[in-house]
Amino acid sequence: MSSLETRLLGFDKRRGAEDFKSNEWPPQRRELFLLNQSIDCPLSVDSAVWPTMFCYEGASSIPSPAPYTRAVNPGYQIDGIWSDLEFMRRTFVQNRVEDNSLGVDVAIEVFVTPAHSFDEFESLLRESRVVPDAIPLGSTFLGYDVADSSLYSGLCNCGYSVSDKKLLSMQWSSKLNEFGLFRDLNDALQFRVITDARVLEHAPFWIFGLYRIV
Repeated sequence: MSSLETRLLGFDKRRGAEDFKSNEWPPQRRELFLLNQSIDCPLSVDSAVWPTMFCYEGASSIPSPAPYTRAVNPGYQIDGIWSDLEFMRRTFVQNRVEDNSLGVDVAIEVFVTPAHSFDEFESLLRESRVVPDAIPLGSTFLGYDVADSSLYSGLCNCGYSVSDKKLLSMQWSSKLNEFGLFRDLNDALQFRVITDARVLEHAPFWIFGLYRIV
């Protein structure tokens, strides 16, 4: 592990458990995307899995924003990630909507290995100046995700074939925590190799650490 380094990519405000709707993960979706289908509310760096509290004005990816989202300038973020934590929080408050949804502040870091130089991380996030430049003290580690440089999760947003699902669930589902994320970095590193081969169109995949900020 001494050869690994981390880079803080930035922050987002994700939906709280109270805003998850029971019909968002019906059995068919769980069967296709989750190695452990018993996970109640799967978390991820991928906002298609764990939705953000923001919708970006003019963004075609969110044609009908949910009532808890805040419509904001898309220029404030890169791939759904904010470089300035306090600015993100102020923007959220300034664009208040008529509900009580406060969301969950998260920090996302990426792990860099000798096999994956950070220069290969194909995102403008690579050049961002992050403020603060370290994960705030008191933050809670949620787990490790495996995703591409656009934060598209190979763990819980790249559908599994029937044969892959049977084999991978047997080997890996027990290694996931209650959020559907890896507990152990070594397991995440091994799963990344499998995902690079399984989902070639999104390779290379990266390991991300996900934290809840107080």
